[in-house]
Amino acid sequence: MNRHSGRIATVAIGACLCALALSARAQTDPRGLDIAGGDLAVMLDDLARQSGLSILYSTDQVRGLQAEAVRGRLTARAALRLILRGTGLEARTDRSGAVAIVPRPARAPIEDAEIIVTATRRDTSVAEVPYNIQVLSGRTLNRTGARRLADYARTIPGLTFSDEGGRDGFRPFLRGLRSGTDIGLVATTAVFVDDINVDRPVTFRPLDLKLLEVERIEVLRGPQGTLYGAGAIGGVIRYVSVKPDPGGFEGKAGGMAGTVKGGGTDYELTGSANLPIVSDKAALRIAVGYFRSGGYIDNARLGTRDVNDESTVSLRAALRLLPAEGTTIDLSYYRQRSQYGERSWSESTLGPDTVNHPNAGWMTETANLGAVNVEQELGFATLTSTTSLFDVDRRQSQDFTYARHDQTWALRVGQRFPLPEFTIYNRGRDDARAWAQEIRLVSGAESRLDWILGGYYYRSTHRNAYDLFAPVPFPGQGDIEAFLQTGLSDDHFSFSGGRETFRHSALFGEVGYRITPAWRVSLGARHYDFRRRQRRVIMDFWSAAHRDGDGFTLREPLPTDISLGRYDENGESYRFNTSYDLAHDAGLVYLTIAQGVRPGGYNVETTSSPIPQGYKQFNSDKIWNYEIGGRLNLGADVALNAALYAIDWSKMQTQVQLPTLNGLRGNAGKARGRGVELEIRTRDWLSPGLSLSLGAAWTDVRLRERIDDIGFAGERSPFVPRVSGSAIIDYARPLGDGEAGINLMVTYTGASTADFGPVRPGLAGDIPNPQYARLGDYWLANLGIRLPLGGHVLRLFVDNMFDTRGTLYSVYQASYSPYRQSFRQVTTARPRTAGASLEWIF
Repeated sequence: MNRHSGRIATVAIGACLCALALSARAQTDPRGLDIAGGDLAVMLDDLARQSGLSILYSTDQVRGLQAEAVRGRLTARAALRLILRGTGLEARTDRSGAVAIVPRPARAPIEDAEIIVTATRRDTSVAEVPYNIQVLSGRTLNRTGARRLADYARTIPGLTFSDEGGRDGFRPFLRGLRSGTDIGLVATTAVFVDDINVDRPVTFRPLDLKLLEVERIEVLRGPQGTLYGAGAIGGVIRYVSVKPDPGGFEGKAGGMAGTVKGGGTDYELTGSANLPIVSDKAALRIAVGYFRSGGYIDNARLGTRDVNDESTVSLRAALRLLPAEGTTIDLSYYRQRSQYGERSWSESTLGPDTVNHPNAGWMTETANLGAVNVEQELGFATLTSTTSLFDVDRRQSQDFTYARHDQTWALRVGQRFPLPEFTIYNRGRDDARAWAQEIRLVSGAESRLDWILGGYYYRSTHRNAYDLFAPVPFPGQGDIEAFLQTGLSDDHFSFSGGRETFRHSALFGEVGYRITPAWRVSLGARHYDFRRRQRRVIMDFWSAAHRDGDGFTLREPLPTDISLGRYDENGESYRFNTSYDLAHDAGLVYLTIAQGVRPGGYNVETTSSPIPQGYKQFNSDKIWNYEIGGRLNLGADVALNAALYAIDWSKMQTQVQLPTLNGLRGNAGKARGRGVELEIRTRDWLSPGLSLSLGAAWTDVRLRERIDDIGFAGERSPFVPRVSGSAIIDYARPLGDGEAGINLMVTYTGASTADFGPVRPGLAGDIPNPQYARLGDYWLANLGIRLPLGGHVLRLFVDNMFDTRGTLYSVYQASYSPYRQSFRQVTTARPRTAGASLEWIF
């Protein structure tokens, strides 16, 4: 070879290497794509032009093939999958990064790589997300008949929960991060609707959403604090709603009716429509629903049945505007109004599904969610601004007769005289409003380096007021008045209320670098600043200090009635991830080390009950999560997702005990967690149209040291089963002009306990723990049958087929007087429910 030809070869080799490098970057970097549908060869050329990806194909293989349009911010690989869907072809990438279009083998990998997720703040196919993610598609939710969060929660490996019914709320705990009683503590698992955090500022429990117009649910396990902030130390559950489509009209309507064993009737009506306003420029999507859930709890005292019924009216409106190339504006509004009867728990001393209240309880809750999301393509990056408002208004009443009889006897009257027959009930109001603003900049496709930068601001205000009433006159009132040394001329018994604000500001970022086309590393960080304030008033109206000479209530608070709380903290959290893409689309493996931070709070104090300086505020608790996992395609018909993790939990938020004070929140102790999560999915298993999804988790969270008034080292976290699992079997076959199918979902919840241990350590010595109880394991099974019916889809279903009444939650209520027995407040699985639904798509 002469010098001239050697130079030519060198230049040629260099050009090839540059082309391969550019091709590798084009495959892995997301960018805005707009590829019109039609001839496949034209679409492949268009993709190559827009993405810079070198695509090799045979004109004979693609001749005459058509494909649907592909638009959005996607990687080239994700776009290729969408374009080639249904063509019998696939893209093959070798180690050098070269891409060739080849005939698909007899069976394609089962991994549902066509689903595009946004939980990582990028539009990415689920097959390419290098974290522990599970996606429940709208199709899966529809086939299993899921209507609320609790309906699908058991199918998510590693997710445990406390479910006290729609009124008191559902609270999820990913990876068992629960420190006992959670009242007043920020959630360890965050729940979002699109980009709106819907954990109620009132109770830190997520809004009991009805599944209306949900495209998919994304579940990110492990700490997500760098991108999602406070309350995501266990993970994130994210509802992704269906977006308006300017491309054409679409409508859907449906109804359902069912009956609860030994209870009331369920029914619902839903409807939605996608309305193009300007072709390819603007569209409006509207959905409405009415949901009625029959009760099954009876009130023995009043002789009323099915008192825990509930009904909900939901409305969702979304507007999408595409005013210019690269600009997307989404406006959305969601309103849900729910009416609840009694709580969904029963008293263990009365038998199953029974309470004994002199006054009927009720609650109404109105929630409004509004958001404006603006996305602008800048070439080198995408700028996104999300502004959201979450407003919750609650009104409620509950009977307190026996609890206040017990308290009045124990703290006031003692054994001086028998208590007269009086009843007590409350009227309460909670108003909470949360406003959030996030701005983030997501890198484009210029290099193998990708990044996210953003800022976040959140502010919530919560006001509440609870009045207790004891209607007068009542028999024996004179004895009480003589003891209290004041008259009781009105019904007021006590008042508690106040105002709380919470502010969370943050700066966050994540940088990733693809060392090779297959190997990527990333590092994320978040700086946070938390601030909480509270002013609270508690007034006792059965006291001479709050009654005038005629026995009427004086509502002006005394200095000793006012309590103040204050909390301030700032710091950083971090996440490291590395992943490796396996050859031939076999999947990926990853390693993640992430830190999670949950905001702290305060203990309120009054002038009459001061708190030591070190206990006025409790700080955030922190976890470090170490995880290895993979998402693998095992042949043509089997996909496996698996993760193995270890958690170190420090400064755990829980109840602390002092020699002179009880019931304070604080940072007390350490815990550790270990776990395994496994998902297996098959397609055409044993027979065409037969699919199987299996999920299983082993979760073990234990105290690492003794904590006074909580538990001993080695004791397991309450309400967290060590073993849980699920199986969904679905069989679908064409029938007439539609599809018939059968769906069976079976879930297993292992045994757990209602507290850390049977003995509770204390400053004065160890004492029996009445809160502790063993909760047995249980199985649940739901069956659904789908039938095409003249353009409609008829679904017949039986939920909880075998009427298993597994215990979901259990709390011990102690007695301190002759006026009530000690009992356990128990919430169980809903009784067997059977019914039918009909859906019409037009």
